[in-house]
Amino acid sequence: MARRSAPFADQLGVWAIDGTTLRPAEPGAATQPPVLPDDELAFVSVIEEGGGRPVDDHGRLVAEFAGLEVARVTRNLEDEPQLEVGVGQADRELQHLVHGQLGRPEALARAIELVAEHRTPGAPMHPLNRLARERWLRSTVLADPALLDLSSFDTLPPLRPRSTVLGTVPIAGIGQHQSGQPVIVVCFVGIDTDLVVEAVDYRTRHLDAGGPPADLVVVVPERDHHALLDRQAASVDDITITSLPTPWSAAADSSSA
Repeated sequence: MARRSAPFADQLGVWAIDGTTLRPAEPGAATQPPVLPDDELAFVSVIEEGGGRPVDDHGRLVAEFAGLEVARVTRNLEDEPQLEVGVGQADRELQHLVHGQLGRPEALARAIELVAEHRTPGAPMHPLNRLARERWLRSTVLADPALLDLSSFDTLPPLRPRSTVLGTVPIAGIGQHQSGQPVIVVCFVGIDTDLVVEAVDYRTRHLDAGGPPADLVVVVPERDHHALLDRQAASVDDITITSLPTPWSAAADSSSA
């Protein structure tokens, strides 16, 4: 809490109780994500062959399409890595029962083909285009970094592991401005009073790992650019709040408003 509140130290304080003494809490280091095992990294080529994007999801290798997880590498009872195809645990189990005989790239390609029907601009409302929209927003920057005037852009692992594809949490990537200046980009959909704090924590983790000083860009849909974000950002150095067009359909967007 002391670390995450550091940009707002002039407005609030975090204290620790040491016996009977009250003292200012010392900021802790940001938690670094686990390193992906080499035997799991062997599935990167399988994911790419099937049409997915390999993503480090806090120490777990997953395959994404338009920001939606369509497969993940798990470990079997013999502690061997395996690629399970599907959106969520129930879908992965069903995919294994129905298409267990298919090669992994073929099974992944089939799942992506189904998802692509719904996760595309102009598609009618469907659960598959309402999940993980913050990652969908990030995927648009991955496909075209120039949207944010970046020369390059890649994913960053989340701050903490996910237990489900449901829910919305800020997700990030790292790139470079055209000038060469590093930039951390944090994407989110909706209203969250912790968004700026989470964004700062991504940059803190980057710096704690020995990364160079970086600008910070928070990306939200235009309708989610709340004045609260600007007020919080006023306490943070080198941060920009910006909006991008949403990649999902207008029909799905209006139905969830």
